[in-house]
Amino acid sequence: MVIWLLGTEQIGNLVRFADNSGYMLITPACTSFGNISYVFLCWVTVTQWANHRWSSSDLLWISLACISLVAMNITRMALTALSRWHYEMFHNQWEELILGTVFLCVIVGFSVMGARRELFSRA
Repeated sequence: MVIWLLGTEQIGNLVRFADNSGYMLITPACTSFGNISYVFLCWVTVTQWANHRWSSSDLLWISLACISLVAMNITRMALTALSRWHYEMFHNQWEELILGTVFLCVIVGFSVMGARRELFSRA
């Protein structure tokens, strides 16, 4: 997806920077699969805690959470792959903290929205 967005080339797990200044390695830890598993874990936790009755709209909320996480992760990787400067700017300890916080907010937000009737009826 990143090479499609940037119009660059790929060699295995390496993606050429958009400014042709080198290559960026995309490791399995950079993918969205781990975050998607957190969506299901959070969803089950929130819905069980709220005694939420499952319905067909639950698939919508879970899908929205997964799609949002994948879109954010692809956007992050595409911004990182613009140039070596962008890579160094975005690929640091602060990026991990900020991105992890945003991902957590999205995951919890969609889970709470899906179980909102049961959660907020107790208030």
